[in-house]
Amino acid sequence: VRAPVLGPSRQHEHSESLSQLQPLVGQSSVSGGSVSPPNRQQYGLSSREVEVMELIASGMSNQQIAATCFISEKTVKNHINRIFTKLHSTSRSEAIARWLGTAPRDPGRHP
Repeated sequence: VRAPVLGPSRQHEHSESLSQLQPLVGQSSVSGGSVSPPNRQQYGLSSREVEVMELIASGMSNQQIAATCFISEKTVKNHINRIFTKLHSTSRSEAIARWLGTAPRDPGRHP
């Protein structure tokens, strides 16, 4: 199952989601174990997918990622779809939370 990659019309929504996640980043090491530590190797992302994921986490749009990586937006969307699959995520904000280790633990998914 592939998660849809959202276009520019929903970019504002993603910005709001990112701003809601930022306070959680600092809490991840202080929260007493309710948040998974980031173990990024468990997801098996390629080096390019890691690069794209880092840019997503920094708040960049698909267009900005494409320009930064010198690839097309379609290629960015392909990378994002693979990232979502590997991180068991259906949205950018969920993928970022998993990537940063701020997502609550889910026993049915990666530890």
